[in-house]
Amino acid sequence: MDNLIRAKIIIELLDDRKYTVLSSFTDVELEQLNAIDVSRLADLSSVDIDAVVNDFLMTVNTKVNQKNAENEAITHDTDSVEEVPDTLFSEPDPVLGISPEAIEALRNQPIQLLACVLQQLPNDRRQYVEAQLGDETHRALSTVDVVETPMSSRVARILMDQLNLV
Repeated sequence: MDNLIRAKIIIELLDDRKYTVLSSFTDVELEQLNAIDVSRLADLSSVDIDAVVNDFLMTVNTKVNQKNAENEAITHDTDSVEEVPDTLFSEPDPVLGISPEAIEALRNQPIQLLACVLQQLPNDRRQYVEAQLGDETHRALSTVDVVETPMSSRVARILMDQLNLV
């Protein structure tokens, strides 16, 4: 399966939120993506779609880990005069068990995916995570209308499992 079909699967899973993502594409990228007929996706098995979603989430997780490693390396630089916030290396919340690393990984997610994940969390966990995200993220989240689909809950569940949020 080529990368354009993989991209089309991920974009189509975003439902109405896909327009925000598509707005960042170039005209050439949009043209290539629109050249793929959605009916081709219907021919794919659920195993194929799950594999694409899992690959996508693993790639996102890898990039988040790389970014975290880069940030950690920068903060350990002996020439740095800026102090590292205590929350970056603190232990998970003792009651909820949500680590600061998980919060940071959530901050790095696209706002649509973050909104979808937050909708899936139990109230106490959602409130804790929201309190950690900051005002700018809250403003962005308030503009997102999450539409529940069977696939969106599966994608959110996979991400929540990888971040130990459940």
